[in-house]
Amino acid sequence: MAHAITNVVFDMGNVLMGWTPFAFALNYANTEGEARAVADSIFDSAEWPLVDAGAISEPTMLAIAKSRLPEHLHGALEKTYANYHDLQPVMWATNRLAFALQEAGARLYILSNAGERFRGIAPRIPIFGLCEGVLVSAFEHVMKPDVAIYELFCERFGLAPEECVFVDDSPKNCAGAARAGMCAVRFDGNVETLRAELAGLGVPGAAEYRASRDADEPFEIPAEVQARVKAVMEKLLAEAGRREKHDPRSVPGHEPVLAIEGPDLGWNL
Repeated sequence: MAHAITNVVFDMGNVLMGWTPFAFALNYANTEGEARAVADSIFDSAEWPLVDAGAISEPTMLAIAKSRLPEHLHGALEKTYANYHDLQPVMWATNRLAFALQEAGARLYILSNAGERFRGIAPRIPIFGLCEGVLVSAFEHVMKPDVAIYELFCERFGLAPEECVFVDDSPKNCAGAARAGMCAVRFDGNVETLRAELAGLGVPGAAEYRASRDADEPFEIPAEVQARVKAVMEKLLAEAGRREKHDPRSVPGHEPVLAIEGPDLGWNL
């Protein structure tokens, strides 16, 4: 007997929020070449996944990124790094669809490969206050596409994987979810295609949803949803790092860190 798909688990980057590193850096660099160098030194570096894994701190990554650039670009690097979470564009059409699914009875979640900076990005995600649960890689020291993070997600929120659909733009991350027993839908940027695939899985509200012409335009977040942002964040931080210390999925020598030591870059909540 097929299980009803009632839980929709969203990735963040390129699904709910845009991911445009070059555009972030263009705000602070003098030329396109300098912007490319700054963006690559941060977001396309070997250290970036380590930040997402909670294996190194953001100040450490910043120091390494600086070492790759001439000194005259350090200011642009610091500003890009400090402010990129405020520059990520909201993907309004996806969030609008998610609101409709939730209103129809679906339960929404976020599962993201992200660093500690997630605390600064989260309040800007329109559906954040609607989420039943959120799990972030840096707080758990395990990342997509490792099957362990999907297993941890289901365990944390008491969900059966076969009753979840995972939406991500990365084929590798979707494959990891499928190995954990979830349905997985790769998002290619086309919200109508996503809606149709979710409808095929029987997700509440997907079959009935019809996008308006202004689906890509900003919409007002209901006050009751905004009011829940703090509670969802507090729940996320309270649950972070709750795996047993002997769990082999942890990163040896790195306990979960909820407060970063280092220079104040102006982004902590």
